[in-house]
Amino acid sequence: MMNKKRKTEITDKLKKHVTLASLEPGSNVGLLAKKYKIGRSTINKWRQVHRKQQSETKIAKSDHQFI
Repeated sequence: MMNKKRKTEITDKLKKHVTLASLEPGSNVGLLAKKYKIGRSTINKWRQVHRKQQSETKIAKSDHQFI
């Protein structure tokens, strides 16, 4: 009988919480990953997506100012 790793249930709320927590000054992605049983690379991907969305939002807002 093989043991399967149990995956952490990742809701949108948890994803947002962990992402924002990881962006706080002095935060440690490794510690967050352990606390929530999520891979560091997963959190880093979420951070990347979040930053991209933030920059796209800023660009979209600045584009509207020139209309």
